[in-house]
Amino acid sequence: MFAFLHRFFGSRSTASPVDSAAARTTEAYQGPFEPLFRQAPDYLTLLGLGPEARPTLQFIIDVVRENPRYRQTVLELLADPGWRLHLVAAMAVLFSRDRTDLCPALWEAMDRGSWVAPQLGVVLSICDPHFVAHAKQRIVSGCPVAPANIPSELERHVIAGSGGPSQRSARNLATLLHLVHAIPGESEWADATSQAPDLHQLLRTDPDQCDRLAACWTAALRDRLAELGLPVEGLPV
Repeated sequence: MFAFLHRFFGSRSTASPVDSAAARTTEAYQGPFEPLFRQAPDYLTLLGLGPEARPTLQFIIDVVRENPRYRQTVLELLADPGWRLHLVAAMAVLFSRDRTDLCPALWEAMDRGSWVAPQLGVVLSICDPHFVAHAKQRIVSGCPVAPANIPSELERHVIAGSGGPSQRSARNLATLLHLVHAIPGESEWADATSQAPDLHQLLRTDPDQCDRLAACWTAALRDRLAELGLPVEGLPV
């Protein structure tokens, strides 16, 4: 599982030819999560959630517990076009005591075609009490996205990730179908819906196997939280 995550996320996260474009969003950020974008950078450990992610997760947990500014900064991070910021924000939502109130901002980031759609989708499936209804609404409509307006194609690739609107819709669709399918009582609906001609065709354009990514990341998340003594069912902390 981790080999698969490393091959996908590891190669993507180091391939940027213009680090300055990525830094445009991460270096501009000032707030309680700032060290994650200045050292290592630690936020990258959240992509695959291997054992090396434990200190990063603990840092986020500590910020959520101790810093009253974290909620506003989570909303700001999710409003940014940068997937790096979305990744940290999503983990903060997971550990938040008022995570239900933060779910709309997570959905909005996903609806804009966030490159870390599998991670956002997994967090939403845990945190949003109305996840099934919200996911189904998007699935039947083909998960239309409205990507960030970044004029430079190269900067858009580095800041917001690869892929045009159709590919981003396919990534969201594959992610949400997988997550709905995993919910007891919903597998038949997911299977039948995925065979609709337009959705089936769209799924074939998903370049990243986002259903598999969501499955692997879910398993990794449960492993890391268990190591921290925080089973998913026990959240918020």
